[in-house]
Amino acid sequence: MRFIGGNNTMLKTSKQNEYGIIYSMWKIIRLLIISSIVIIGLNIIPFILFGKLVSSFTNYSIALGVVCGTIICVRVIEKKELAEIGFVFRKIDIVYFITGIFIAIVLNAMIISIASVQTGINLFPKLLIKFSQSERNVFAFMAIPLIEELIYRGYILNNTFPKLKFIHRSILSALLFSIPHWNNAENLSFGLFIFTFIFCTFIFGMFFNLIVFTTKSIWCGFGFHWSYNFLVATLFMNTSNYNLTVITTSVFLVIGLFMLMKTKHISEIKT
Repeated sequence: MRFIGGNNTMLKTSKQNEYGIIYSMWKIIRLLIISSIVIIGLNIIPFILFGKLVSSFTNYSIALGVVCGTIICVRVIEKKELAEIGFVFRKIDIVYFITGIFIAIVLNAMIISIASVQTGINLFPKLLIKFSQSERNVFAFMAIPLIEELIYRGYILNNTFPKLKFIHRSILSALLFSIPHWNNAENLSFGLFIFTFIFCTFIFGMFFNLIVFTTKSIWCGFGFHWSYNFLVATLFMNTSNYNLTVITTSVFLVIGLFMLMKTKHISEIKT
């Protein structure tokens, strides 16, 4: 009887560790460590072949390293299905991906329309010419969105801190998502920096968390994130019109707050 009781105690302790805060923090750190090792390994290959690091390959190797690191952590170490973190490949995910791209295009059209009304100038012709003359590679914008969606909306939201309710995990994920954007504050006033790169990115992080929760997939968010980054970099980069920044973040805020109200309806759901 003591032997059985001992086993039950060990199983209970193991279960508590699995759901504990410290263990969840360790899972995030472990993901970063393993991904970093894979990234270093991938970059050694061109260094051996060419005697130097290839910058274009380095950008893609980071995304590939995170993908491999996530697969190793989830499938090999934790013995779980990738579907549990939204990294799935179903027919419906193609629809989600295309929907994300469409939403990004519509949102940017809304932003340009509002800016046109606000300035009294039709900005569409100028920005369309700018877009047609751009030499930016659309595929070069894939890496960062894939990394962020996989880590923040996939792994952290769905695979850490499982004792927390969805709304609490969503807040944590959105907060961690907003932190790397704090360094994008060049030439912005402190108030605009707070509004744009802290508050707005947090709200939109919550918005995408709800999309992942609803679709059980990271691909709608990835489609939007990829398209939005490309369009903004192509149309609005190096512009001195901060009104566009305020308009952009205001539209994000309205949509994000609407989605937050929807989140309240599932705040009691534990996953």
